[in-house]
Amino acid sequence: MSVSPGRQQCRRHGEIVLALEWVRSNIDAFGGDPNNVSLSRPSQFIERSQPCR
Repeated sequence: MSVSPGRQQCRRHGEIVLALEWVRSNIDAFGGDPNNVSLSRPSQFIERSQPCR
């Protein structure tokens, strides 16, 4: 069973959200500020944005 490209992108976005939630909840333990989290990614992963349905 194959997954459509749109579904794959939605899954990746969901994984990113979960990761950011974890970082925000745990960053204080590493000396960081949960209200000041930056997100960046290598340009090779930049994709055209599509709405998740």
